[in-house]
Amino acid sequence: IAHRIFGTTCVFQGDLPLARQHLEKAISIYDGKRDGHLAHRLGHDQGVAAEFYLASTLWVVGDTGRAHRTAASAIERAQRSGHLPTVAFAHANMCIFDAICGDPEHAKPYAEGLVEFGGQHGMQWWLAAGIFYRGWTRWHAGQREVGLADMRQGMTLCRSHGLAAAPMFYQALTAETEAADG
Repeated sequence: IAHRIFGTTCVFQGDLPLARQHLEKAISIYDGKRDGHLAHRLGHDQGVAAEFYLASTLWVVGDTGRAHRTAASAIERAQRSGHLPTVAFAHANMCIFDAICGDPEHAKPYAEGLVEFGGQHGMQWWLAAGIFYRGWTRWHAGQREVGLADMRQGMTLCRSHGLAAAPMFYQALTAETEAADG
């Protein structure tokens, strides 16, 4: 847990070499049989979280092939866990990863999965994220008006669930689509 948290902190501080070192360590010492139960205490599986933060780090430093393999491994690990909050977390992080990679088509089933999980299981935060990313994928698929409306609705739902402002990444993606629309 400490390596995952420190590695994640390094990602946000921009120290990607140190982030990579600690995230790789977190993954190498993670044991699903020993550590999997912590998902219930911490909200999601720590191995899945470490893999997604490592995947994003690898993408940014140019190791794109390994980044994609690591993200795919995180999704597989989440599915095997059977822990719904971990599965939702993984879908959201795959949407983030695909947005970083500029691949809205790949993000589409994960965004739709978030909408389904969120609605079916009362996971309002994940529903809001799903609506936002569904909008982002729709906008890129040519459904610009409905896509931008979903993105804005997702941001509004985030605010209604206690966030003073929508996540900065949502704002950046929305600004990007608005700028492209003129």
